[in-house]
Amino acid sequence: IVSGDLAFELYDTFGFPVDLTSLILSENNFELDIESFKKEMEKQKNRSRSATKVVESDWVVLIEDDIEEFVGYTNLTTEVKICKYREVIAKEKKIYHIVFNLTPFYPEGGGQVGDIGVIENGFEKIEILDTKKENNLIIHISDSLPSNLNSLFTAKVDKERRISCSRNHTATHLLHESLREVLGNHVEQKGSLVSPEYLRFDFTHFSKLSQQQLKLIEEKVNNKIKENIPLTEHANLPLSNAKDMGAIMLFGEKYDDTVRVIQYDSSIELCGGTHVLSTAEIISFKIKGESSTAAGIRRIEAITANAVESYFLELEFSVDKIRSLVKNQDVVKGVSDLAAENRELIKKIESYKALESNILQEELLTKKQQINSVSVIAETVKVDSSLMKDISFNFRKSESNLAMMLVSESNNKVIITIMFTEDLIKKGLHAGKIINEVSKEINGGGGGQSFFATAGGNNAKGIHSSIEKFKKLLNQA
Repeated sequence: IVSGDLAFELYDTFGFPVDLTSLILSENNFELDIESFKKEMEKQKNRSRSATKVVESDWVVLIEDDIEEFVGYTNLTTEVKICKYREVIAKEKKIYHIVFNLTPFYPEGGGQVGDIGVIENGFEKIEILDTKKENNLIIHISDSLPSNLNSLFTAKVDKERRISCSRNHTATHLLHESLREVLGNHVEQKGSLVSPEYLRFDFTHFSKLSQQQLKLIEEKVNNKIKENIPLTEHANLPLSNAKDMGAIMLFGEKYDDTVRVIQYDSSIELCGGTHVLSTAEIISFKIKGESSTAAGIRRIEAITANAVESYFLELEFSVDKIRSLVKNQDVVKGVSDLAAENRELIKKIESYKALESNILQEELLTKKQQINSVSVIAETVKVDSSLMKDISFNFRKSESNLAMMLVSESNNKVIITIMFTEDLIKKGLHAGKIINEVSKEINGGGGGQSFFATAGGNNAKGIHSSIEKFKKLLNQA
């Protein structure tokens, strides 16, 4: 019986399904203690619940203020007062939710991450670690409270981070338009992430995009950047007017009667995020990857501005490094020559391995013994596990009445393979069962089928005794 905590470690740490563990054990005459596995699973669930539990205290109100204006589209610095706050225990850590009378901090939404920054009053500085929205309330998250809660503070958004987010958000709009131009109007946004480092855009499409399509989409976005298209913002626009303008709306999304429309020439979308004043501020755009997230849903990841510059600098560094390694100014030719040389070397190695295998097989045949009317080869070899398997299968085809055990050792790691020909299997011999016994001598374990099995261990001193045990088991069979 195998303990459930071992099976749980396989499941929890390595993602190995417990059903498969149970099946493998049963095939090798072991049984899983499923009850102890369930107990470990319940402990983990309790730990997870405890780790993710959020405890929120009641709001402490300092100033009654029903409307918290967001001024962050045009102001990244403004004077604020704390209206209310609450203490929150999240992931066993204390944080604070703070609400101001007005705020320049953009709350996470529309795929864009929340702003970070500080509030200060000349005597102390409090970090704003994130900004989120809850029931139309903009909440600023901090790990501390100011000593004077009634003070007047200057709120400062992290400017560089906000600019990077704005560039990436505008780039998603240009990307969306370019996707529809290249692929067709069936393209619809299915999700996005706008962070300072990169942007991610999920959309409907039925197949993988070709390199030519990706190149064309990237080119179209960069052309729009070069055109220096100014931002036209339509705030508090009636929803019907936005529809008449042809503004792109997310399918299934509920909108208020008045909406905010972001327009860069022909790119018109409903959006509450932050954007650059003209497309030239994005500087440059580079697609880094395209993949599938679900049936009929594709994903593009891209970068802009400084991230593009860093990307090409890193690429240039890599090319220079490859050029020095191949000792050739023509990097493509140098790598191509190396690849061709590598293929030739692989062919030679394979031929040497085949020759080595043939020589070893002939040598092993000379060491054949008779044990209990069975031909037995039980030897140590200096080859890798794949060659051990090849040799075993070659003998299985060419020989009869043969039991073979090969043992290889390298850096105190021992590999054992056992092979039985078909006639011996019919007599009741089983490689998988016998290898479980002999591998104990090398402090290891293994398994396999009736005709072939493998095992590994870390006790090289047990090699001789494992071979002797194999012979003894055959003698008793």
